[in-house]
Amino acid sequence: MLQRVRRDLRKARDAGYKVGIVDAFGKSSTSGIVSISTRIDNLGLPLEAMEAWDVKPTEYFVLLLHFEKSYDPLERVVTSQAATHPEIKFCVGKCNKFKPLPTQAFYAFTGLHYPPGEEDPEPEANTSSHPNTKFEKLFISSSLDQFMCDSFVPLLKIRENEGLDWDNANEILRVKLGLSGDNQQRPDSHVASTRDYDLGPDHVKDVADERSLPLVAMQVATRYFVKCTEYCLRCHRRLDKELEALRPYVCTDPLSVAS
Repeated sequence: MLQRVRRDLRKARDAGYKVGIVDAFGKSSTSGIVSISTRIDNLGLPLEAMEAWDVKPTEYFVLLLHFEKSYDPLERVVTSQAATHPEIKFCVGKCNKFKPLPTQAFYAFTGLHYPPGEEDPEPEANTSSHPNTKFEKLFISSSLDQFMCDSFVPLLKIRENEGLDWDNANEILRVKLGLSGDNQQRPDSHVASTRDYDLGPDHVKDVADERSLPLVAMQVATRYFVKCTEYCLRCHRRLDKELEALRPYVCTDPLSVAS
């Protein structure tokens, strides 16, 4: 399985993302934390959006993936009988470097700088002496973290089984969970966005025998980050609006408003 981990991470790198080995994951272990990132200036965001979202062109948009147990490849995840995959956690943020320090990555998931009972592996490597490696939350981190942790695997299964895109898979998921509080017709997911972003080929549609779970996760996180103003902060359904906002907001669905 370690070889599969390395192949999947290599696919993310070959797709143009930076892969950061944070701990033993991918080196000697199939569990642990890995970072996938891209520079903000690769995302094609306009200056006013970067200012409103408090990001700089030279910073990195970072997705941290924490595999608490042994890594499961994509084909195993989508065929699992479990509704979710709680052993995978996600955390999005920004960093001046393509990966944060191990202590920063561990803190992002646990609130601790290193596992209980262990000594700090890098006592000198703190954010005061290494400010460029600090992992910071984005304005949308809480919303996107929860969405990725709760919905990424179910959405991936719906896409795989029914051949839908992410938007329509989300509609199906919300119906299955009884979370559709309105009957409002949502905008067609194939309607062009007010801004066009090159997010690369959809890896879910790749016909290769092996598809990379980290790459798909990064594509989803990046997609919802750069297009965040087109989606509700709560239900992540596409907003029906004529004017473009600089920051995302909550839609009028009663369940979204109440949450």
